[in-house]
Amino acid sequence: MTKEQIVDIIKKYVVENLGTIKAEEIDIHKSMADYGANSLDVIEVVSCTMRELKIRVPRDELGNIQNISQLADKFFEHLPK
Repeated sequence: MTKEQIVDIIKKYVVENLGTIKAEEIDIHKSMADYGANSLDVIEVVSCTMRELKIRVPRDELGNIQNISQLADKFFEHLPK
């Protein structure tokens, strides 16, 4: 799986949870908060994405993530090699 595929999965869940934006309108260099996501929305997007990818990322590794691109990078790091 590529980072771009992970980004597509994240975008899918952002769209599902926010319902106010289309996937093609999402700039991965912005945070989910920039699109109106609250903390529960972010948790839902992260949880659903990890579930689909079948990975677990420790919470302490998610604390410094600033945007969707960095989140995709972190998920990519945790994919089975």
